[in-house]
Amino acid sequence: MANTEWVMIESDRRLAIVLRLTERGVRVRLPFTGRKDSFPSNLVRQFNSKDYPRQISASRQKATHAIGEKLRDEVEKVCNVCFRLLPLDRFDRNQTRKDGSPICRPT
Repeated sequence: MANTEWVMIESDRRLAIVLRLTERGVRVRLPFTGRKDSFPSNLVRQFNSKDYPRQISASRQKATHAIGEKLRDEVEKVCNVCFRLLPLDRFDRNQTRKDGSPICRPT
């Protein structure tokens, strides 16, 4: 499953696994329900999970903030129940890193 391609459905920000590309669009499987569906190509965009790491090291945070940027996973994250890309304020905080920065719950 290392080569699994993911897309995000723009209308509701759900993540889906690409099954195949067709002339009409993209055939996907929704991970939460297992349902298969098709969407026009203009309604989906490629999703790279490496842009949303689960843990961010303190050194990476400092380096990114030093150049005036904000990490994507400090703004939004993928819910592990509904597989939607949601704003970070929709997740409760449950832990703190050694440097004092918060860690949010996965759901």
